[in-house]
Amino acid sequence: MNKILLLVFASFLFIASHAQKAMLKLNLKKGEAYKQKMFSNAEVLQEVNGQKVNIMMTINGSMVYQVKTINEQGYEMEVTYESLTMSMQLPQGTMEFSSDKRTTQIFCQQFWQKSRTSHSRLR
Repeated sequence: MNKILLLVFASFLFIASHAQKAMLKLNLKKGEAYKQKMFSNAEVLQEVNGQKVNIMMTINGSMVYQVKTINEQGYEMEVTYESLTMSMQLPQGTMEFSSDKRTTQIFCQQFWQKSRTSHSRLR
């Protein structure tokens, strides 16, 4: 019985060690656009002037990758943010920023609007 179990175990070990190798890669097409959505939650615990501060952050974004060229090294893509939002729960209250909403804070409004209309090249 022990010899049979040893033979079965050795067979599985042999089969597993001779598995096929696979090459993982993207199969994108030139001219096509691919969307990506991201969701991120973070908890930041820090100490400021001896006081512990807990910050909860949520970031959501939507991006479009437009394939411009394909070569041996990979892809060259144009990346555009469709939307970007951030929410922070601070001890003083909640702060929210969104590329879809107008804000009274000029810096944030300019940043979010710029992120939606600018394009980046990715290689």
